[in-house]
Amino acid sequence: LAVLDWNALHPGLKQAIQADLSSAWLMYGVLIVLVAFSVLNTQLMSVLERTREFGVITALGIRPRKLAALVMLETALMALIGLAIGVFLGWLVALYFNTVGFSYPGMEEVAQRFNLPGKMYPSVTLFSMMLGPVVVFLFCLLASVYPAMRLFRLLPVEAMRAA
Repeated sequence: LAVLDWNALHPGLKQAIQADLSSAWLMYGVLIVLVAFSVLNTQLMSVLERTREFGVITALGIRPRKLAALVMLETALMALIGLAIGVFLGWLVALYFNTVGFSYPGMEEVAQRFNLPGKMYPSVTLFSMMLGPVVVFLFCLLASVYPAMRLFRLLPVEAMRAA
């Protein structure tokens, strides 16, 4: 009698899981880059639209460092609000599927081949729930650096002339 673990019993399943994880991380990276560029675009447009106001504020004596901090604070607050809503909604969806479970069409046959249940019940840890939002938040802050740095090159007189 030989006892085999699931790796030895189903090496194809392990390879499929590793391939799925690799593609998931790749997609996750692409999504983070897309979010970062969206934030960069939004904040850059916000800075460009408020050039005149920033020029007036700078002429009144506010240092560019304070304006840059303001832009980064705006980004942080927008990201935190969006991420809080997203984490809450994601938690609700995970809670629902943890209670009800889910299955893919035709999954029952494949699951029986690997001695797995026909329905899946996902479980979400605090770490897995917060890892994505923390990474996205850091990339949002990183994306806000360039628009904030533009304020250091702002000349008050030219900025106030901008339409």
